[in-house]
Amino acid sequence: WMSFLQPGEDNFQCPFTEGFEAVGNTGVNSLVTLGVGGMFCVMVTFFPYPRWAQYKARDTAKELVHQLPLLWSTLQEQFSEPEPSNFGKDQIHRRLERLARLATTMEGHIAHSWYECFGRESWHHTRRILNALEKLIHQSYDRIYSTFSIAFTEEWGQLHNELMPRLQPHLEATCREVEVLLTVCIHTAFDGKLSEVEAIAIEKACAVVRQQEAELTAAFDQARRELVQERSQHRRAERCLAELMPEHVFGLNFSSFARLSLGFAEDLLQQRSNPHHLPRVSERPAFSSLWDKSVLLDPMHRNWALRAALAIFSGFAIGFHGYGDLFSSYNAGIACTASVLLSKFVGSAMVKNLGRIQGVVLGTVVGQLVHATLGASCDTLGLAAVALCLFLYGVLTLFTYYNSTQYSYIGCLLAANGCGTMLLGGCGSRSLDKEGSYDTISGTVVAIALIVVYDVLLPPGRASNIAHGGMRDSVRLLGSALEQHFDKSVEHVRFHKGELHDKIASAEGMGKEAFQEPRYWRTAWKDTVFSAAVATMYRVRYSLAAMEYAMAKGFVDGGAKNDVLCAIAETPACQRLAGLVQQKVQAIAPLVDIFVHEVEGRFPGFSSREAKHEYKVEMDAASRALMAEIAKHPVLAREAGPASLEEDPVCQVSMVFGSVLSMMASLREFQHAILRGD
Repeated sequence: WMSFLQPGEDNFQCPFTEGFEAVGNTGVNSLVTLGVGGMFCVMVTFFPYPRWAQYKARDTAKELVHQLPLLWSTLQEQFSEPEPSNFGKDQIHRRLERLARLATTMEGHIAHSWYECFGRESWHHTRRILNALEKLIHQSYDRIYSTFSIAFTEEWGQLHNELMPRLQPHLEATCREVEVLLTVCIHTAFDGKLSEVEAIAIEKACAVVRQQEAELTAAFDQARRELVQERSQHRRAERCLAELMPEHVFGLNFSSFARLSLGFAEDLLQQRSNPHHLPRVSERPAFSSLWDKSVLLDPMHRNWALRAALAIFSGFAIGFHGYGDLFSSYNAGIACTASVLLSKFVGSAMVKNLGRIQGVVLGTVVGQLVHATLGASCDTLGLAAVALCLFLYGVLTLFTYYNSTQYSYIGCLLAANGCGTMLLGGCGSRSLDKEGSYDTISGTVVAIALIVVYDVLLPPGRASNIAHGGMRDSVRLLGSALEQHFDKSVEHVRFHKGELHDKIASAEGMGKEAFQEPRYWRTAWKDTVFSAAVATMYRVRYSLAAMEYAMAKGFVDGGAKNDVLCAIAETPACQRLAGLVQQKVQAIAPLVDIFVHEVEGRFPGFSSREAKHEYKVEMDAASRALMAEIAKHPVLAREAGPASLEEDPVCQVSMVFGSVLSMMASLREFQHAILRGD
């Protein structure tokens, strides 16, 4: 585009003007080159067969509906053992990680499949169904992880060994039938519509699951009555809470798994009569999002836009005027390179910029070596050798680009610069355009230098400070969420699991950037300690999510607090327990500042007595007192059996207790991780 500004004649001519010719026109040639290259990029995705994102999402969905019941089956098998097994815990961890990876993969395929629908209503229906399945997986994952965190943290008692063998046949049968139900739903819904026969098959599978769940609930209630026999109802409830809390947590979350699966199947049946019953998938940002105020007014975004504009226009000015023999005038290379290399990386920008120089230099040199060695001959053998070398080089560099996390951007630059240089100049000549290669390398160096200079002059903020702020905000949000949930004046349950996850994920990403930022005179970034803190906060988030589901009527965000939670909040012991939880959160909040303690010497926060206080003894005493008080409440005095374990008051109280105790244990791990990392 510098040719427009360069005096003299050129090959640019506007269309529909006198003297315009398509052949030989630089603008037309550029458009044709881009069009042909883009067409080949699209065509290659159809060989040897079309790789549609929706087909990948369907294959992933088939695997997910197998892995989810399998994970619950593994969980109940291990939980039915006389005592926890470390090997069993490892197996559950592996299956949890696999389920999380599959869910993340399917989420990406669903988003990308929007481009493939081409207005076909059936494919849009399939995307809605897959999106509903994704939500089912995420909600089930939260419950499984909370069950694992609560039920596998302590030794099981005698009542556990007597209760679980009675329930295991019902648990296994329910797992099998739920897998059958989900498999039927997925296979029948892949064409975007349900026939009458398919709808009947889903209804039959739903009826079987409901029957199995009812039998499981009845067996659980009967076994509980037979094993825990006391004269008074409140004494029996107190023993259940004290001795069978993990079992009640497992039962509630397993019942939630069955309910969510039934809800998914019922949504498919309603989708058959109402094509808009399932919500639309969140599509790509609309054109109006270009003026999204939350982005345009964000200080970080404005800082990046200013630095980017300065780097591009500075490169334009240098290229326009040139500089002696170093840069020729009317050279767009510096500005173009700067625009391509711009990124929002905060901590690792220096590392990535150096890697980009490696990619440009190595790619250019390798391309020249191949051209000089194999491009001298224009016969068939010589051309075949160049083509083979180009193919192998492209495969190697693009494989690195698509499969390497750390070196992907280097692989991309190696492919772009190396492949182009191999074909530059045609065949039959060993001469090399060393001057042009030097201009490319020097232009890249100058572009990167401009980006670095403006990053130094207008710093966007250090990644370590941003990571510290994200972790601090996560702890504060946790304290605020727990305060609202146990506040008697708050009548509804607002889910914080999504907001907390976003803050933790943001802090985690910035922590990785902080590890690569230049520290200069500062002490090294405490990467191991920060990673451990992030892991414990994720565990806290899973426990909070499962507790919020159990607290709300209808198990939905914004639902009214259920009777059990209201009964718990009325007791004086609950206020003492909530106060201890708040004290624990306030005690660990100052410890987060260790990540901005960047000088040698002891962290001042360790001098506080509260920083080393575990609150374990106080929590145990408050928990026992709360169990005794809530056991006497009329809400737990029902003689009739529950409709489902998810609605059983003892299960709900156990879920709240277990989640709070699990969060406190994770916060203690958070505390010790920081104390060990000093």
